[in-house]
Amino acid sequence: MQNNQELMQSSSGINFHKYMCGRFALANPTPTFGPHDISMLSKLPPRFNIAPSTEIFFLAKSSLSIHIDKRPWGFTLKPKNSPLQYVINAKSETVHEKKMFQQMFFSSRCIVLATGFFEWDSHKQPHYFFSSSSPVLGLAGIYHSEVAILTTMANETVSPVHSRMPVLIHPLDLEAWLDTKTSITDLQNIMTPTSFSLLSNYPVSHKINSPKNNFSSLIEPIQKSPLF
Repeated sequence: MQNNQELMQSSSGINFHKYMCGRFALANPTPTFGPHDISMLSKLPPRFNIAPSTEIFFLAKSSLSIHIDKRPWGFTLKPKNSPLQYVINAKSETVHEKKMFQQMFFSSRCIVLATGFFEWDSHKQPHYFFSSSSPVLGLAGIYHSEVAILTTMANETVSPVHSRMPVLIHPLDLEAWLDTKTSITDLQNIMTPTSFSLLSNYPVSHKINSPKNNFSSLIEPIQKSPLF
């Protein structure tokens, strides 16, 4: 990922956790997000460590209805004489202006479904963020054949750990976010950092660093070692 934190390289031993937003979970979700039925997701194996390049589930709107879809996470780029790269994030502040994202932002917005997401602090300690009041989080996204998650400035809960966070879509804003007729002013208001979901967080195991790991203890709290 470059300085704008939108690019990442794919190679053996890559540290996906360096990038925001680069990891989240979808494990035993509730059957609805707002008024929409997502119960089919509860029938799938829990995923405690979702990493870029894997398929992720999201809500999208077709001409008929709002439905669940899935695509790989990260737009793939293959620069000449360079390793394969993934664009996994787009900044909400500039997504409507960037040539790569502009058309998708105005025509193909989506809501990536998660039960929590991970951030790493300045000491490289991973933290798990979740909401007790909103067990399923809606992360703003854009998609075509693949998906990218939008990020914004961290709110007061996330900022002590990381300077940015996923854009969280309130269930009440779901219809407007997915509607291609919604004005840019209203979309920018929806993307404004909020504390609506009353996020909580705690430190978790460094085992989350490996995308190969997928077990429930990855989202369980650990006791941080004191710094001397």
